[in-house]
Amino acid sequence: MQALDQAIFDAPYIVIDRDNNKVVTATTADAARVALHQHAAAVSIVGTARAGIEVVDVDAADTGAPAEAGTAASEDLRDWLTGYGLPYLRRASGRPGGHHLIARVPAELLDAFAAYVADVAVHHGVAATLRVPRTLRLLTAEHRHGNPAPVLDGTMTPADAPAASTSPARAPKRPACRPAPGPSGTGQQTASEREYGRTCAAIRRGLNFTQTWAILGDCQVVERGQADFRKYMWFPAVTEIAAERGLDEDAAWDLAREASAARARALGRRAWRDRYWLPAVERAADPAQRRVRRLTDRPDEPTQPDTVDPAQRAAAIERTRTAMHDAAADLIASFRPQRQKSIRAVIDALAVALVSRDGSIDVRTLAEQACVSKGVTVQVKADLTEHGIIAVAEKYGGGADDCHRYVLGPRADQALPQNETTRWYTPTPRTYGHANPERMRLHHVRERTRWKLRCTLEEATRQTGERWSTSQHPAAKTARSLWAQRARWDALPDDVQEQKRKQRRAFLGKLDPGERSRWFDWLNKRDSIAQAAARARTGQDHPADVALLTSAPMTVHLGMRERTWLDGPTAGRAGPSQLLLFNRAA
Repeated sequence: MQALDQAIFDAPYIVIDRDNNKVVTATTADAARVALHQHAAAVSIVGTARAGIEVVDVDAADTGAPAEAGTAASEDLRDWLTGYGLPYLRRASGRPGGHHLIARVPAELLDAFAAYVADVAVHHGVAATLRVPRTLRLLTAEHRHGNPAPVLDGTMTPADAPAASTSPARAPKRPACRPAPGPSGTGQQTASEREYGRTCAAIRRGLNFTQTWAILGDCQVVERGQADFRKYMWFPAVTEIAAERGLDEDAAWDLAREASAARARALGRRAWRDRYWLPAVERAADPAQRRVRRLTDRPDEPTQPDTVDPAQRAAAIERTRTAMHDAAADLIASFRPQRQKSIRAVIDALAVALVSRDGSIDVRTLAEQACVSKGVTVQVKADLTEHGIIAVAEKYGGGADDCHRYVLGPRADQALPQNETTRWYTPTPRTYGHANPERMRLHHVRERTRWKLRCTLEEATRQTGERWSTSQHPAAKTARSLWAQRARWDALPDDVQEQKRKQRRAFLGKLDPGERSRWFDWLNKRDSIAQAAARARTGQDHPADVALLTSAPMTVHLGMRERTWLDGPTAGRAGPSQLLLFNRAA
């Protein structure tokens, strides 16, 4: 092993303590070993891999995946290297499910290897990264916490390592569709930077993923489709806005995982923190950068006529908002501080709807834009109506797309100034509640999907007397199964849900790579079935959609225990009881 260390690693050699902090730096391995015994705090030695040697760090614990998933990921990477005949070493990193792979990868295969590492990370739900710089604990050095970290297998010998070279090592290319992390430093923005700014602006204004996608223009990420947009633009934009809103790291990480679970699994929390979160926090703390981003925000507002001057609209919103706050001052003062903030947030969201949408807004959209839970929003709306702050001009008339329309109540109307004035100062920032907006949107999407399907089926079966709960419409049958699965899952306590997720990850880690591939192929087909059901719900289905829904296999209802996904349509139903799986890209 000492001969391999000399062949693989080069200066600088870093002697570290138990907290992975540098104690001293040495120019040779022998000098580092001497320093290791001279310093009481020193526990291990880290070297720098020579040019041509690539180091992959696989960490299952970083994403909460089971140890088996990390082992399976390292074995897949080993098989890739073996398939190309490349020399490698694989060792345990010391953490459960953690592995290091050291391999000599030629420059012409480096980009392909980097892409495969990213794919393996997504496939197994672990963190797997090519280390840059390529620093790693020596093969002969002990783990800094004394954990066992043996070399598991490998084909690399000292003769396979590259000779010393003065030329710099080439780093693998970054993903082609990486978004701009912030405003461009030059005067001219690229298309991706412009659309990234519009994405951030849309999130600030409460638009969800679907609404944002509909207003974007042409750029490289958008051309690649919604999956890449979600990974490489929506994911960092959600992180950016979380930093602007002052959320802590745990809450921001939860939002990022909900924005793109696939991207979060591929990066892991540590890489997400270094690449996205910490720079976003720095930008959020810089007032100059905040002004630049607001000046470059240009999201489309489909509900606004093009003839309306934005300055006039902003002034009208401010006048309406001020009048509502003045009229509700006594109401706000009668509640505790937490509820006061919720009332102000709902008033601010209602003011925008009154000016921009003629007062038409449903309770779920109102809750999302105020960042207040739906239940509290309903209570606040009732209090505002009772005290004459708002009034219902038109009530819900039925159907999937209708909603109440509100106007100013008598008290707020009296407080509204009659003369419009031009404001030469920045209006008071909007108030937001403490609810998790992304989590609310996901929950509301499910509620809206159920309600729209119910309205569609009631309209379609009005002549026959059928009900949506018993209709044989293919979308209804598929949706009922999915709803039942979701209801059973939501009824489970959080600890039971997490236990089942770990069981499923462990089970998938034990599957043959071919079986895992076929299961994920089925999940992709299941997505197509769900999309067909959504089109049928809106009445825009095609004959192919109806055929797809009608011929959907029993796997839709029974999951993995129905073996058609693995053995074909003639297979029997056998296997363990089902653990619910959801779309990996959700």
